[in-house]
This record gives sequence, structure tokens and C-alpha cells, in this order.
Amino acid sequence: MLVGRAELLDATGGDQPRFTTIEANTAYEYGLIGKQVAAVFQAVSCQTMIKDNIFFSGPRHGVNFNDGMGGGNRLHGNLMFNQVRESSDAGPFNSWDRTTFLTDVREGNGTASVWKAWDEIAFNLIYNK
Repeated sequence: MLVGRAELLDATGGDQPRFTTIEANTAYEYGLIGKQVAAVFQAVSCQTMIKDNIFFSGPRHGVNFNDGMGGGNRLHGNLMFNQVRESSDAGPFNSWDRTTFLTDVREGNGTASVWKAWDEIAFNLIYNK
């Protein structure tokens, strides 16, 4: 729901993807046709676990969090290398957080907030030269 002139989108209903797990995948040489791609692109979803994957040889980012809706995402134990081969924007991981959402993720007790929960990015090996 759009509220007033501010782009505040109400996501407290929980209709969005939550607690998705992306695990033990290998993605490489993607983006041969479309260039604005990532091995994992997340938008209007939260509390995602991305773990133990290998992402390499892509034109842009390996993982892209587009809007920061809710937060609470975990990026753990991944290997990303040889990314951003066709541009110099950002890097193997990118986070835009470009839209404000009202969610109940941060507090965890049903209290709505525009502040997202912390994402946890740990134990990854990310190499780009």
C-alpha cells in the first residue's frame, strides 16, 4: 500500500517470500544475453539464507539485494570470484536498499518498523582483481 507522497510500502502482511534457502549451487558464465543479472537477485523478500554456493564469471554481481525489504538475510560460506567483468560498478556483492518498506521483521514481536533487521554476511570467500 502506498502511503502519502513517501514511498512507504506496507509489507507487514507477510505475503512476500520469507525464509527462502539457496544452498549448494554453482552458477557461472551467466549473463550471456541479459547483462543486468546476478547469480542471486533478491527483491521484495527477506530472511533469506544464501549458503555454501559457488558463483563465478558473471557480468555484474554474484549476489544483489535490491531493496532491503525487512532484512534478516544471511550470506554464509559462499565462494564468489571473477565477477563484474563487464562493468566497474559495485562488486561481487551489491545491496541497494532503495525502497522503504514497513515490516515487522526487525523487532520480531509484531511491531512494525521502516528499519530493516541486520543482514549477516560472514565466512564467505570473495575474490575479484
